[in-house]
Amino acid sequence: MQRFLDWLQLAASIAVLAGLLLVVLEMRQSRAIAEAQVISESFAIGGANVSAVLGDRAADVLARACTAPESMSHEDLVIAKYYYLHRIALVRRLASISVGTGIYGDSNWRDYARNIVLPEVFDSAVGRAWWQVEKPAGELGKIGDALLAESGPPGCGERLLDVAERVGAAG
Repeated sequence: MQRFLDWLQLAASIAVLAGLLLVVLEMRQSRAIAEAQVISESFAIGGANVSAVLGDRAADVLARACTAPESMSHEDLVIAKYYYLHRIALVRRLASISVGTGIYGDSNWRDYARNIVLPEVFDSAVGRAWWQVEKPAGELGKIGDALLAESGPPGCGERLLDVAERVGAAG
């Protein structure tokens, strides 16, 4: 009978340890989720500020950056700058969540930067000039520099005019 009680006590101890382990894992996960929320909210506030600067002229400014960058005013350049900063901030947000919490896959932010955001920035001469002056430090800057080095000439103007011609849009 004593042997049975010893085994029962051992099983109960193991169950308590397993329960404690699950509590610790759950606390870590909750902390990671809370960190991701804080990071996301801080970038959302920044995004709202950028949206206020962009106003309703962002599309016009980006079109001009593609088709007639030499005609851009200082105000246009400020709008373009904040547009590019906002795009880079999205990548930083994903990177912060990835590195800080492990919630978002570690390579996903790099793929997003390499395949979506940076090609968009580098597609105009204005975006390329902005990058040379304002590029971020660290790994994101290195990824952008490597992508820019292997990119051809900016092509958004030609593609934009080609699309406009195909749909009969006015210039």
